[in-house]
Amino acid sequence: GMRGAARRDSAECRYLTSGVACPSVLPTSFETFLRQRIACGAGTRGGNGGRYGNTVRFARESPEFDRSLSFFDAVYGFALTLLIANLDVPPPEDWGSVRTLMAHGVGTQLLGFLISFFVIVQFWRTNQDVIARLHGMDRAVVTWNVYRAGLVIFIPFTTQAMSDPDMVDLPLPTALYAVNISAAILIQMRMYAGAVRRGLVRIKVSDRLARAETVDALSKPAVFLASIPVAFAFGGIAGKMTWLLLLIVGPATGIIAGRIARQDGVDL
Repeated sequence: GMRGAARRDSAECRYLTSGVACPSVLPTSFETFLRQRIACGAGTRGGNGGRYGNTVRFARESPEFDRSLSFFDAVYGFALTLLIANLDVPPPEDWGSVRTLMAHGVGTQLLGFLISFFVIVQFWRTNQDVIARLHGMDRAVVTWNVYRAGLVIFIPFTTQAMSDPDMVDLPLPTALYAVNISAAILIQMRMYAGAVRRGLVRIKVSDRLARAETVDALSKPAVFLASIPVAFAFGGIAGKMTWLLLLIVGPATGIIAGRIARQDGVDL
């Protein structure tokens, strides 16, 4: 009767706005799904959209969450695979000794490969750590991750430019690589900050720890962006040498953030 239908509609609303899988109320068709969305006021201008506003939220245990995470994992793996295309195989006569092999330019290409391999792996690990803090994803989290995925896929291209033997000392390839890496980091920071505001974070941290983590995250793009004027003033190789500061700045800010986390009793 009408009372039973009202109960079903209420259950459907809770399912759609919370993102928690509930097989007993799953819509049987797109038309039914659209009707339920409109009835619940989710996804429409002026609707309450549940606790998280006008966003589609995927709970951690839901198939949508797993598919999204698997997609982004595949992007990082694909970008790592593309890096090998930047290594040109020297002609047979250059394989006579290490000296002739390095003279062909394999050394700079291999160095570029190793730098970007480490960068992409770190991006993947950071993304895993960030997603582990969330108890769900919404449309904004997925969208920002797509933007970041596009920049990650772009890394093999900028890697080839900045490690090509004929362009290794040109400032523009070094600057483009620095912008590429910095933008990817800043976009993930924007994604996480939005997730915190919308209540998607399950690990609460103090303001002191949040500031320390922000400084730690910003230190990396700060070094990369600082290398741009150095590259244009003194050449691409000098600009790349600036990145060695990351061996000092990165661990230092990370140690400080980790120490504060331990003091606050937060397991990151």
